[in-house]
Amino acid sequence: AVINCVVGAGVFGLPALIAADLGRNALLALVLCAALVFCIALCFAEAATRVPAAGGYYAIAARAFGPLAGSLTGSLGWIANGAAGNAGVAALLLALLKPWFPALGIPVVAFLAIAFTYIGLAVLNIRGVETALKVGGALGVAKLVPLALLSLALPFVLRADALPAAPFPPIGDLGSATVLMMFAFMGAEAALGVCGECKAPSRTIPRGLLVATAGIALLYGALMLTSASALGPALVTSGANALPEAAKAIFGGWAGSLVSLTAAAAMASILVTDATCTPRVLFAMGRDGLIPRRFGLVHARFGTPYVAVAHSPTPSTVNT
Repeated sequence: AVINCVVGAGVFGLPALIAADLGRNALLALVLCAALVFCIALCFAEAATRVPAAGGYYAIAARAFGPLAGSLTGSLGWIANGAAGNAGVAALLLALLKPWFPALGIPVVAFLAIAFTYIGLAVLNIRGVETALKVGGALGVAKLVPLALLSLALPFVLRADALPAAPFPPIGDLGSATVLMMFAFMGAEAALGVCGECKAPSRTIPRGLLVATAGIALLYGALMLTSASALGPALVTSGANALPEAAKAIFGGWAGSLVSLTAAAAMASILVTDATCTPRVLFAMGRDGLIPRRFGLVHARFGTPYVAVAHSPTPSTVNT
């Protein structure tokens, strides 16, 4: 869930974006950012282990600071992750699929595609969290395998001029690039929504957060070095096509097309996993009476928070 929520479309344009600011020293921003994010993951790991409840960051904030802080945290988190962020992901997925399905350019068709997507996500998650996470896991494998294969090419294409070297960037530029890179690591907090359904939370939650964070940092670093070595100066102008262009330069045109399709799998995996995790925030808030209590209802047969799932988010929210 952590990997699916974090590794999205940002990784495809990340190498070019950071290289434009720092050149060959882009890896320094990644190392600094990874160290900071690992500290955040440690905090989440400890807090979620002490409060392994549905709702994740909402439950932690409410337990530590009271219902007002919990309500603010849950509401803002749901808007950012469940509504605005999810809508952006859905729109990007449609944009990625439009070249293969031109009919998606018709507004009515696009609306129906989004509506049926979210109806399907709701049905999938109401029927059970394990099935939903398995589907998300399968999509996660579909996006990670091409990226992992691309990163494995690093020993064969690595160039000395892709590695950091003096003169090093000013601390201000390094700090700005590090803050920018932070966005590529965000999303682990959304995965905390299913903490209440983890087996052996004192072991599962820290291991999941810390192993996933370390793995993501290593993957990002390998992809940055691979793309810098494969494209050279052209990396800066490659934009969001940095990874497809690098794959094309190393393996050929088929690999570039495969990595481009991987972006669609990345968006789909985020939608599936977020539809599992984010509703737990609404469920916990409803259970605690901070929003209408019907959001805290559990399905009699499937044992899932079906009202919260059906509202996180609705197709009309995404369309807006």
